[in-house]
Amino acid sequence: MKNAVILGKKNVLFIFVCMSVSFASCQNKIIKIEQDKKNPIEYVFSCSKDSLHNVISKQLKYNNMMLWDSQHGIMVLEEVSNMFSQKGNSSDFCLMPIYFICKSKIYFTNDGDLLDYEAWFYLHLESIEKNLTKVKITTIEPKVIVGRELLPTPPHFGRKYKKIDVESSTIEEYEILLKIGDLVGEKDMPSINITEKK
Repeated sequence: MKNAVILGKKNVLFIFVCMSVSFASCQNKIIKIEQDKKNPIEYVFSCSKDSLHNVISKQLKYNNMMLWDSQHGIMVLEEVSNMFSQKGNSSDFCLMPIYFICKSKIYFTNDGDLLDYEAWFYLHLESIEKNLTKVKITTIEPKVIVGRELLPTPPHFGRKYKKIDVESSTIEEYEILLKIGDLVGEKDMPSINITEKK
């Protein structure tokens, strides 16, 4: 009788795990909107490198992100720290996600819900001429959040968010460039391109 009870509990546990895995796998299916046109990930601003660096350092803010400069290389990903340490990159910046930065504009679930999105953004400043500075944005570890992990993990035994690596959209990158342009009074920047879901 005791063996039958144990066997019954094992069957219930097995069914629960199978159902949970099945549910989790369904949650992982994502749909991507293919963009008609990519946005620029770099732009030349009518501003000196020193002036632009000063403006970004003091005024740039982006959704749920923290801005770091090259003096704080130990606070960021190793990949970002390595980029900071390269010759000519002492004026660069990094935007670090402290939470989901936004709803993705191109990734959504089967039900049509847009997924939460996060990424790191590396901003490289390059002087082109005395009053012309190019900012190029490199996206690092772009991910969407598709749910929570099946089992809790130490040390707090909470269920971590389940994330899937995705291709960057160029939308968030250009939004950052537009914000910089707004801060320095840049004129005639092209409008952002966002392909609508059909």
